[in-house]
Amino acid sequence: MVKNVLKSMNIEVKTLDSIYPQLEQDLGIDCNLLVKLDTKGFDLEVLASGKITLSKALCSQVEVSFVPIYQNVPSYHAVLQKFEELGFYVTNFFPNMGSDRGLAAIDFDCFMVSKNHII
Repeated sequence: MVKNVLKSMNIEVKTLDSIYPQLEQDLGIDCNLLVKLDTKGFDLEVLASGKITLSKALCSQVEVSFVPIYQNVPSYHAVLQKFEELGFYVTNFFPNMGSDRGLAAIDFDCFMVSKNHII
């Protein structure tokens, strides 16, 4: 249930694979790419629409929730499994938020490297 909505707005949504070619063109190079996702629960949709872009990425960072804090947020298992299917290995977790009621880990930024770019 959503509480205390102050404002609603329409936004344009684009996929990773639809914007990356324009970035390449604007920069004039095939850049070394870090993909950072912080989508508040839409990680699996972004990953599904960004396979070409992610295949060019050296590494990625994504926020994963061990305890769901947003509505419909995918489990960290599902997000990490999808990244693994896309050829990424976890290198580290960095805590973002802990619980004020104990020692529970809530969410982390997860840093991953592409197996295609491991030296």
